[in-house]
Amino acid sequence: MWKLYAGEHKGIAICTTPERMRAAFGPFRLRADYGIEDLWAGPVDYVDLTQIRMRGAGMLERFFFKHRAFEWEREFRLAISLRMAEEFGVAVPADGILVDVDLRVLIEGIVLGSTTSEEEREIVTKHVEKAGLGGLLRQSSLLGLPRYV
Repeated sequence: MWKLYAGEHKGIAICTTPERMRAAFGPFRLRADYGIEDLWAGPVDYVDLTQIRMRGAGMLERFFFKHRAFEWEREFRLAISLRMAEEFGVAVPADGILVDVDLRVLIEGIVLGSTTSEEEREIVTKHVEKAGLGGLLRQSSLLGLPRYV
């Protein structure tokens, strides 16, 4: 996955679990005087999208389907429905929404790609420590030499 999602193995992987994801996100309101929007969470269903019709699935449920070719990803998704806000004529910001998240609850570990340079590691380390998560950072051992007994 490093090669696919992080060119030259220089990405950053955030390690978490579905339970941590559910627990880390606080209630979301588009505005302080509006009701809390629903947070939907669940595993993605991998299906052959060339063979099934999605007409029966609701708008939100469609976000939890993906073509079978990506089944190896074992993806878990979170979605916030803004339907309530839209039904009451509230404009959803064009540049997206900000949702409060407790990073200490969300993040179990942070892994730097195996070919990250010293300079890149220093930059990431500075930001991770500033967020109070320094103890969670490590470098991938993907390109390390195996130990033989």
